[in-house]
Amino acid sequence: DSSLKDLSGKVVGIITGSTDALLLEKDPSISIESYDSVPAALNDLVSENIEAALLPSLTASAYVDHLYFRKLKVASKPLNDQGLRLITLKDKNLDLIRRFNKGLEHLKKDGAYQELILKWDLEGQTK
Repeated sequence: DSSLKDLSGKVVGIITGSTDALLLEKDPSISIESYDSVPAALNDLVSENIEAALLPSLTASAYVDHLYFRKLKVASKPLNDQGLRLITLKDKNLDLIRRFNKGLEHLKKDGAYQELILKWDLEGQTK
């Protein structure tokens, strides 16, 4: 996964009990930090104790658009077919976002991106 390469060497928060660890464990350089709740993970992200958090699409959008408005940004479209999104501090980790976007361009070129757009009914969304 080219999107996993964007997380190499990063500390990434996940929610305890999620299957996200299985995705991240493909790259042993990614440090995984588990959290009992979404707010705990996102508070650590705001405090810069972690560099990113992986959350389901709807959860990520709900928190970032409301409680963490202007503090956090949903930095990706879904990373897998479960609607996983990358979240990082707004105006921070620009290299991570740049590298992720490069991987996203690859997904667009090979058609996988459009398949995910159709699967998740995201046509017309700009987030």
